[in-house]
Amino acid sequence: MNKWMNLGGSNLDNNPAAVTDNNGTVRIYAHGMNGHLYEKTVVPGQPWSVTWDMGGSYNLVGSPSAAVGQDNTVIVVAHGADRKLYENDLRPNQSWNVGMNLGGDILDGSPSTVTDTDGKVRVYSGATNGNVFEKSVIPGQPWSVMWSLGGNFPA
Repeated sequence: MNKWMNLGGSNLDNNPAAVTDNNGTVRIYAHGMNGHLYEKTVVPGQPWSVTWDMGGSYNLVGSPSAAVGQDNTVIVVAHGADRKLYENDLRPNQSWNVGMNLGGDILDGSPSTVTDTDGKVRVYSGATNGNVFEKSVIPGQPWSVMWSLGGNFPA
């Protein structure tokens, strides 16, 4: 019988995000009480990695969200305390790009990510005006502009 395993993280805040990259590595992301983003990974059949503090001078709020693009680029997004969207990405055979400001100014809550059938990563964020915004990227290319999907959803 499988049992729950404590992976540590007594100083974590909000819900973690998890993805499996194209190589089978499970990656978990959460932010700590200090506003930093943390990563923990496991390769099937191996023990879990140590928890890595990825930093976060932008002071994360809400929960992060993660996706894997068709080229195996791992993208993690989160809102900063300044209500902007921030992105960390790990491209194949490269090191992490950390803390890219993707703009926003009025974002609220936690973003959601999805990878479409073309490998494009789409990010959706609620805003203080009740609208939902979308920003997207094909890994290796520039991010799209952030545009409103409207909706007037309750904030």
